Amino acid sequence: METYPKVMTKQCRDRLKRVIRGDILMQQAPVMMYYIVFGLGLLVQFVWIVIGRGARNSYLRSVTHFSRPSSTLGRFYTWRISRVYHVLLEGIALDLGILAAMVVLVFPSVSLVEIIDTLPILALVLVLTFMSAVQEANRIRAVLRAEQHLLRDISSDTDKVGRVELIVESLLSQGKMADGSVWMALFNISLVQNPIGYAVRDVLMEKRSEFPRARGPGKEPSVSPDNGPGIT
Repeated sequence: METYPKVMTKQCRDRLKRVIRGDILMQQAPVMMYYIVFGLGLLVQFVWIVIGRGARNSYLRSVTHFSRPSSTLGRFYTWRISRVYHVLLEGIALDLGILAAMVVLVFPSVSLVEIIDTLPILALVLVLTFMSAVQEANRIRAVLRAEQHLLRDISSDTDKVGRVELIVESLLSQGKMADGSVWMALFNISLVQNPIGYAVRDVLMEKRSEFPRARGPGKEPSVSPDNGPGIT
């Protein structure tokens, strides 16, 4: 009889520990879900950025040597920059990929309450992912607008070579501060098989040795023989 209260006290103490431990785990579960959602979103965006940069570099290596891209990544980048909405389609595909990964890999192992709790953070990740695609679309829109402006400007001049020389010399005078979208537009036009494309290609080949090549700390040149103009 003397040990009975002690036994009961120990049982109550063990039960209290289990309850506290369970409460802590329940509190940590939503936090872990947040980390999983954020980590998955960052992973998808990282892979997308790596593929995009590789495709851009492959494309630029081709166009700065006045040839159409032949590699898979180069052709993919050609498709990407041909229309603004192509990049937006990529953003939608990324969001669908994140959703599919969550549904297949994460949601089956958690409760409905935890799924509902993570919906706001999942929506935030999806919005941020799509906003990255919108930013890329804006850069491509700038290139396409520059290309249309250059085509109108050059086609309206009888001396097309002279007009292109003025444009290129203006860009060269600006050095690394020149608009990369205009450089990109010029190299895109140089691939076109018409008098304007021939004029642009002749001038770019003639001025090739004058392209800025200096590379500052952590910066890329506006245009170089190997990498070409960057979309910044």
